[in-house]
Formats: sequence, structure tokens, C-alpha cells
Amino acid sequence: MARVTLGKMLQPQPGSELDVERPYLRAAHVQPDGLVVHLDDDQVMWFRPGELRALDLQPNDVVIVEGGAGYGRSGLIRDGHSGWGFQNSIVRVRPFPDLSHGPFVDYALQSALAEGRIALVASTATIPHFTAEKVAAFPIPRPPLVDQRAIADYLDRETAEIDLLIEKQTALIDRLRERRRAMISSMVVGGSSTVGGSQERPVALDQQLSALPSGWGRVRLSRLATSPVTAGVDFSAAMLSEGHIRYVRTTDIATLASLTSADKAVGITYEMAGTSLVRRDDLLFTRSGSLGTSYLHQSDEVMAYAGYLVRLRPDTGRCLPRFLGWWSQSDDHLDQIAVGATRSTIENFSASRFSAMRVPLPPLEEQQRIVNHLDHETATNDEVIAKTARFIELTKERRSALITAAVTGQVDVTGRGAA
Repeated sequence: MARVTLGKMLQPQPGSELDVERPYLRAAHVQPDGLVVHLDDDQVMWFRPGELRALDLQPNDVVIVEGGAGYGRSGLIRDGHSGWGFQNSIVRVRPFPDLSHGPFVDYALQSALAEGRIALVASTATIPHFTAEKVAAFPIPRPPLVDQRAIADYLDRETAEIDLLIEKQTALIDRLRERRRAMISSMVVGGSSTVGGSQERPVALDQQLSALPSGWGRVRLSRLATSPVTAGVDFSAAMLSEGHIRYVRTTDIATLASLTSADKAVGITYEMAGTSLVRRDDLLFTRSGSLGTSYLHQSDEVMAYAGYLVRLRPDTGRCLPRFLGWWSQSDDHLDQIAVGATRSTIENFSASRFSAMRVPLPPLEEQQRIVNHLDHETATNDEVIAKTARFIELTKERRSALITAAVTGQVDVTGRGAA
């Protein structure tokens, strides 16, 4: 049905004066649901003239991610890639024009990926690979060429409507999350919500003291703790089992109030944790990688925490842990991180920098009022986000089912596709 070709290894330097430097397609360009996108950091490498002719990209080519987290993901080259080559993270499928239609092949591969059939044949010794050899041998339906075109045309129309619906619902979630963040940011620096108005981002750090309401102050984070703000310990943890306590890593933090599922948790012994323990009302901040993420521990289960996290143990006589938790979700907190983060290979914000952060601090009674308001309002907001996310999930499942039904002939679309 097609000619299958693996791309070339990255060549950062020319091998001869005849080599040419050209942009190249890599795995990051191939997104879910058949999308091939241009990136802000489109990159170039060197090709021999003959290589560039052999590894070109033409309309109706299908490109597949060869390995890694996105293995098996496919997309259709439509236009905009003249003069490009492709790296060996990509397998190109060039349909024989008298046997197969590129858009149909792409839809058939999307169906196979969603149904798990590609996973069954991928090489998974360490990192999964859908190699060029496996792609070439992989079976997909092959109706007559005229039917392939009709099916692809039908799916183009139907999935465009579904994708537009998903796009609108995704935009709704983005607006709800922005509304949530704006509400939190407004409350923790001023005690009032201006959502729906023309609220600006929090004022510059050198103006914040004068901007706070009467009776509020700004206090170093270290002065709101009963012990030093400290990073955790680094261990090669094993799966959580009897005799271990959970070992919280940056990737375990799901939301301010929750961690990822316990079946993915790892653990270490109590003795290994030493003083790097997490108890009720402790607040964890990520100090590297996903800066700005935080978790407030609100159970009696004792845990340990990893080195890329720092722990704050709040002084409840001066501040409510949940008030600090909400502050950690605000622009005020994120802006201070953006100003103070050091950047080398990855962003880093040390425990000492966290200690020096300046927190807007109202009286305890006002803190409680703010916490009560945010608990109530964000719960309503988050419920809408959860329902919308579930709707998107179900819509994507419907999209996959529709593609599978069409490419396998379970529904006859040829009459509509020919219109």
C-alpha cells in the first residue's frame, strides 16, 4: 500500500561542503488526533543532497512517531513542509497512489492506536518503538481506493465538527481556570474578589506594601514557619509496600489538595526519611521543574518528600495553612518565583529563596473569611471544570469510535462521502 521510510539521525554539523541545512520534522511535531504542527522552536540539521531528496515530505504523506511516549501517533502532511526532511524519530509512509489514500491511511492508524493494536506489536524492551519494519508489516483495512477517499472525506467533515466542539470546551476550561486564578489572586492580596471586572494582575513587588488593605502586612515566609523551610531527601524509592511510608515527588502532586493515585506511589522507610517528613497542615512547594506547584497535606498519614520539594510547616498561631495554600496558587506567589528563579538547564528556586518570599498577611479572622470564600467559590468552579473535562473525554471517545466504524466498514459512508 505504501513505501515506508525511517528518518535520519540528527546531524548537527555538515559532513561536506555539499551538505545543506534544512528544517526537519521530529516527534514533537506530531500531535494527537492526526495533527502535524509547526513549533516555536522548529530546528534545522544538515542533509546530504541525496538524503534530502529521499527524506522529503510531500502532501498526503503520513508520518508516525517511532518511539517514546508518543509512539504510534500519526499525522497527515497537508502542506507547508516543502524543503523539510525528517529525523529518525519519525517513520514516513508514502502511499502508492493507485492503492491507497494518505488521509485514509492516517485515520486507519489513528483507529489502531486508540484500540491498542499498535501497542501489541510495538517493541517494548525498555522504550516502546513502532519501527519502520513493524509499520511496513502492520495490517490496516484496504477497501477500494474510491471508498478510501469517500471514508476520508466523511471523517474530515465529521471530525472537524467534533474537534471544533472539543476546542470550544477546552477554551471554556481555560477561561474557568483563569477565573479561578484571578479570584484567588485578588482575595489573597486584598480580601475581595473582582472576578468579572477589570482586575489587573497584582502590582509590582515594590508597590505591594502600600497596596494592601489596612491591618495587613507582608511577612517573610520563614517567619510563618515553626521550623526552617527545607528541601527533602533523594532516594531511589521502590513501589509503596508494607513497612514503607509514601515518598512524595514533584510528579505526585495533582492539585493543592490531592496527590496522584496511590497505585503509582513509591515509598521509603521511616528511618530513611529522617527529618524529611510531611505531617498534617504541612505545605510542599516544587523547587525545580514544575515551579509554582504546591500541595497542602490534610490527612494524618505521615509521608516523606523528595529533594526537588521544599516543606513549610506553618505556625498556626500566625497563619492558617489553607490561607497559605491559597496564596501558593496566586499570581502574587507565581510572580515572586518568576523574578527569583535561577535558570541553568532547568529552573530552580532554592529553599532559601522560598524562605525569603514575602507573604501578604491579614489578621487570622480575615484569613478565615478568605479561606471560607475561596473554598466555596473554587468548589463550584472546579465542579464545572470537572464536568467539562469529562464531556471532552467522552467526545474524544466518540471521535475514536466514529473513525474505527468508518475505516472498518461498520458504517456505509460512501454515499455521503461522494457528495
